[in-house]
Amino acid sequence: MTNKQRFLVIIQLCFAFSLFLWFLVQPFMGEYFSLRSRMLFYEYVMGTSDLLKKQEDQKNKLENNKMRFTKLPEFEKERIAQNYQILQDYAQRPASVKTLDGIKILFFYIPIFQLAWIFFALTIGVLLLLNKPGARQAAWLLPVLAFCYGIDNYQNGQVLAPSADQIIFPSEKELLQDYVAYQANDENLSSHENLKKAWHYYLIAHWSQEKGENQKEQLEEAEFHFTKARLLLMQKENPQQWIISLRERTNGWLLMLYFIWNIYFAWKMNKNSPQIT
Repeated sequence: MTNKQRFLVIIQLCFAFSLFLWFLVQPFMGEYFSLRSRMLFYEYVMGTSDLLKKQEDQKNKLENNKMRFTKLPEFEKERIAQNYQILQDYAQRPASVKTLDGIKILFFYIPIFQLAWIFFALTIGVLLLLNKPGARQAAWLLPVLAFCYGIDNYQNGQVLAPSADQIIFPSEKELLQDYVAYQANDENLSSHENLKKAWHYYLIAHWSQEKGENQKEQLEEAEFHFTKARLLLMQKENPQQWIISLRERTNGWLLMLYFIWNIYFAWKMNKNSPQIT
């Protein structure tokens, strides 16, 4: 095996081992970011977010939100608090349980061809480094598995449904038509500034319950009610919703690149070269 071939084997092993670890740590990392982002919405509405309190411009807003939360109907407060507790309990599962969940994901949820590719990429890579007989020929199994995975992903890969709270977001076209033309038609404003102004006016018009001259307070109150409405919609989502992304349909060009790399790897491993023992 030449030095170039050995270098390619090491790269392939890095790819396979990184993918293996990525799936294994999902209950720790992937789940954490998914749940933490959802929990932050609850903490914002309840005014209890330690993370947001570190930002000077958010301190007063959180205090005001805490007061607004206490004034909500009792059934809404209970529902929000209960849903937050469900997420918190799920996120605080013992490390042993999360590790077991990672193993379950790896062996029972990952597409079979992708799992097979990880196993054989690691096994064949080690055998190639040890210069074992038949390892070079076995490398041709990898593009076959990559091709099978690509077909399976194209046919059975899941197209992720939009989040349950997306239905209350207005479209960009609606914002521009209904609000920019009315309030933010200054030619000196950039499109980003126009959209930002339009978004603020949308919130005030549709979600503010306190009418007055103080636009800042109206906007803050509107953001509170809009976020609360999002929470009531997001409660329908299972805490394990993030797992679906592991079977998400991959871009066709990325699948093609994946297949080409494995073809190239197998070809280079079988290319005539002096043996090193």
